Amino acid sequence: MDFGRQVKNIATEFQAGTVHAMPCRAKCHAGILRSATRYGILRRCCAAAFSLVSCNKEQIETASTDLKLNIKVANLDGSADTKAAKTAWVAGDKINMWFDDWNYTEQAENHTPDIIIRYNGSAWVIESEAEGLDARLKAEGKLSAIYEGFNDLSKYTYQWWGSSEWFKALRSWFDCETHHRSLIAYTEGTDYSYADNTLSTSLEAWRLQTSFKVLIKNDDSKMNSDAKNYALQVKNTTNDTYASVNSSFNISPTSKYPEILAGSSNYVGIAGGVQESDGIAFYFSSLTATNADIEFTLIESGADTNISYTVTGKTVEPGVITSIAINHSKFE
Repeated sequence: MDFGRQVKNIATEFQAGTVHAMPCRAKCHAGILRSATRYGILRRCCAAAFSLVSCNKEQIETASTDLKLNIKVANLDGSADTKAAKTAWVAGDKINMWFDDWNYTEQAENHTPDIIIRYNGSAWVIESEAEGLDARLKAEGKLSAIYEGFNDLSKYTYQWWGSSEWFKALRSWFDCETHHRSLIAYTEGTDYSYADNTLSTSLEAWRLQTSFKVLIKNDDSKMNSDAKNYALQVKNTTNDTYASVNSSFNISPTSKYPEILAGSSNYVGIAGGVQESDGIAFYFSSLTATNADIEFTLIESGADTNISYTVTGKTVEPGVITSIAINHSKFE
């Protein structure tokens, strides 16, 4: 996918609208979806049943490595000032990789990526390697990889459930179960080769699980709480539909390569906030709108009312990665 052509920054189009106060009410559901353009439902599960299975959150255990790396990593070309997608990798960025039939036979809890690579400012280097990987690598095989915007898998709770390893983002409750996801980009089924202790591959066909982003800029200096205390609901009021949101990225083993899936969060368009340098961001998997009125409801934990801001006659093109920015003062 050519992200340079797919990303649309429509920040200036969303600065004129109307404001009103309204409550937020919702019922929550959880499930597992195929990612990006493959939104067919694979499995559904009850959120309550999911919570009965134990979750964990700790550092990823890895082994030291002398594996050599010959890799090309394409940028996530996009909007520089809103980071709808990254225009360039920066020092500290990490990519998590899984190979071939990872966990296909075992079908068991395994939250450790086969390899984590890190950008040091000039090149990609191997930060860690799972124990025994060298014995599993093939002369020619396939891999799947994920970039997650926190650059830190310890920020997720993980568990093996429903034939997948779930990495769930921070969960809050804003009238319904809400998750604080960052940018999630992935590629799957990518070819690699392995010879003379050198892994060679090219990560280019990036796709996003988070194709619709709303950035609330703190222009009035009134967003004084932590990002985890904010959520945003996005609704197409013309069609009475909501933006889609996910709770997790999931690694599902197959006999050829791990598939990258997404677990659903709620079906009422509420995403939790994540702190970024220029404001608090809210990441949604998608929004569909054609010449529609779109309502943004900012929810703050402990606030008496939720303030909504509405724009009219807007179109969000399907399949296009879209980033918008709204000043916080618009919600007053």
